[in-house]
Amino acid sequence: MINRLGRHFEKHNARTPWDFCWRTAIEGMLLSFAVVIVLGMFVREPPRDMVEWSAAQLIALAVVAAPVIETLLFQVIPISIARALR
Repeated sequence: MINRLGRHFEKHNARTPWDFCWRTAIEGMLLSFAVVIVLGMFVREPPRDMVEWSAAQLIALAVVAAPVIETLLFQVIPISIARALR
């Protein structure tokens, strides 16, 4: 297990910063699509108040709120749980 982890980080260190950035962006986008598809299975129609939102409000939500929520859900909470469990 430790040997496999070491090889993983060796490959990571060999990548250029640009290579790391585009791979991370694609991973994030694919994960977002997967979450939307799964959530779409449970929601039959969009909420009525969501339909009435303006394009500016939706863009603000996507640009301001979504990164904060993503950071909390997928970075802060798992790290906090891992630290609590040592």
